[in-house]
Amino acid sequence: MLDTKIERASPHWTEVSKILYLPHSEKEYEEAVRLLDNLIDTIGEDENHPLASLMEILGFIIEKYEDEHVPEITDTADDLNEMEWLKASLSNPAFEYLRDPEEDIYTIKDGKPFYEA
Repeated sequence: MLDTKIERASPHWTEVSKILYLPHSEKEYEEAVRLLDNLIDTIGEDENHPLASLMEILGFIIEKYEDEHVPEITDTADDLNEMEWLKASLSNPAFEYLRDPEEDIYTIKDGKPFYEA
Protein backbone atom coordinates (compact mmCIF):
# COMPACT_ATOMS: atom_id res chain seq x y z
CA MET A 1 0.00 0.00 0.00
CA LEU A 2 1.26 3.48 -0.88
CA ASP A 3 2.15 6.00 1.75
CA THR A 4 -0.66 8.54 2.18
CA LYS A 5 1.59 11.40 1.05
CA ILE A 6 2.26 9.59 -2.22
CA GLU A 7 -1.43 8.77 -2.64
CA ARG A 8 -2.34 12.47 -2.29
CA ALA A 9 0.41 13.52 -4.73
CA SER A 10 -0.35 10.82 -7.31
CA PRO A 11 -3.18 12.65 -9.12
CA HIS A 12 -0.92 15.69 -9.58
CA TRP A 13 2.20 13.88 -10.79
CA THR A 14 1.32 14.12 -14.49
CA GLU A 15 1.53 17.91 -14.28
CA VAL A 16 4.43 18.05 -11.81
CA SER A 17 6.52 15.67 -13.93
CA LYS A 18 6.45 18.23 -16.74
CA ILE A 19 8.69 20.49 -14.65
CA LEU A 20 10.40 18.10 -12.24
CA TYR A 21 12.35 15.42 -14.14
CA LEU A 22 15.87 14.27 -14.89
CA PRO A 23 16.91 15.63 -18.28
CA HIS A 24 18.15 12.98 -20.70
CA SER A 25 18.82 15.23 -23.69
CA GLU A 26 20.18 18.68 -24.46
CA LYS A 27 16.63 19.85 -25.23
CA GLU A 28 15.31 18.65 -21.86
CA TYR A 29 18.32 20.23 -20.13
CA GLU A 30 17.70 23.57 -21.84
CA GLU A 31 14.03 23.44 -20.84
CA ALA A 32 14.99 22.73 -17.22
CA VAL A 33 17.40 25.69 -17.27
CA ARG A 34 14.65 27.90 -18.71
CA LEU A 35 12.27 26.80 -15.94
CA LEU A 36 14.92 27.44 -13.27
CA ASP A 37 15.65 30.89 -14.68
CA ASN A 38 11.93 31.64 -14.56
CA LEU A 39 11.75 30.49 -10.94
CA ILE A 40 14.79 32.58 -10.00
CA ASP A 41 13.21 35.65 -11.62
CA THR A 42 9.97 35.02 -9.71
CA ILE A 43 11.32 33.93 -6.33
CA GLY A 44 14.62 35.78 -6.08
CA GLU A 45 16.10 35.15 -2.63
CA ASP A 46 12.77 34.68 -0.83
CA GLU A 47 13.46 31.43 1.06
CA ASN A 48 9.86 31.43 2.32
CA HIS A 49 8.32 31.46 -1.14
CA PRO A 50 6.10 28.36 -1.70
CA LEU A 51 8.21 27.37 -4.74
CA ALA A 52 11.63 27.93 -3.14
CA SER A 53 12.21 24.21 -2.56
CA LEU A 54 11.26 23.46 -6.19
CA MET A 55 13.87 26.01 -7.29
CA GLU A 56 16.48 24.31 -5.11
CA ILE A 57 15.64 20.80 -6.37
CA LEU A 58 15.66 21.91 -9.99
CA GLY A 59 19.06 23.52 -9.40
CA PHE A 60 20.45 20.21 -8.10
CA ILE A 61 19.01 18.32 -11.08
CA ILE A 62 20.61 20.77 -13.53
CA GLU A 63 23.92 20.61 -11.68
CA LYS A 64 23.87 16.79 -11.92
CA TYR A 65 23.25 16.95 -15.67
CA GLU A 66 26.06 19.48 -16.15
CA ASP A 67 28.48 17.38 -14.09
CA GLU A 68 27.80 14.41 -16.37
CA HIS A 69 27.38 16.08 -19.78
CA VAL A 70 28.95 19.54 -19.95
CA PRO A 71 32.70 19.72 -20.51
CA GLU A 72 34.46 21.60 -17.74
CA ILE A 73 36.50 24.61 -18.66
CA THR A 74 39.69 24.78 -16.63
CA ASP A 75 41.18 28.11 -15.70
CA THR A 76 44.83 27.19 -16.03
CA ALA A 77 46.71 28.11 -19.20
CA ASP A 78 48.79 24.93 -18.92
CA ASP A 79 45.77 22.71 -19.54
CA LEU A 80 44.36 24.43 -22.63
CA ASN A 81 45.72 26.74 -25.23
CA GLU A 82 43.59 29.73 -26.24
CA MET A 83 41.99 28.06 -29.26
CA GLU A 84 41.02 24.97 -27.25
CA TRP A 85 39.58 27.17 -24.50
CA LEU A 86 37.50 29.14 -27.03
CA LYS A 87 36.20 25.91 -28.60
CA ALA A 88 35.29 24.54 -25.15
CA SER A 89 33.52 27.77 -24.25
CA LEU A 90 31.45 27.56 -27.45
CA SER A 91 30.05 24.20 -26.33
CA ASN A 92 29.40 25.30 -22.74
CA PRO A 93 25.76 26.37 -22.17
CA ALA A 94 26.93 28.97 -19.65
CA PHE A 95 28.11 31.07 -22.60
CA GLU A 96 24.99 30.54 -24.76
CA TYR A 97 23.76 34.08 -24.05
CA LEU A 98 26.71 35.42 -26.06
CA ARG A 99 24.99 34.22 -29.23
CA ASP A 100 22.11 36.68 -28.70
CA PRO A 101 22.26 39.59 -31.19
CA GLU A 102 21.90 42.14 -28.38
CA GLU A 103 25.22 40.86 -26.94
CA ASP A 104 27.01 41.68 -30.20
CA ILE A 105 28.36 45.06 -29.15
CA TYR A 106 31.53 45.10 -31.23
CA THR A 107 32.15 46.32 -34.76
CA ILE A 108 34.40 44.86 -37.45
CA LYS A 109 37.01 47.45 -36.40
CA ASP A 110 37.39 45.48 -33.15
CA GLY A 111 38.73 42.48 -35.06
CA LYS A 112 37.51 39.26 -36.61
CA PRO A 113 34.77 37.33 -34.78
CA PHE A 114 35.54 33.78 -33.58
CA TYR A 115 33.28 31.10 -35.06
CA GLU A 116 33.07 27.40 -34.43
CA ALA A 117 35.60 25.40 -36.38
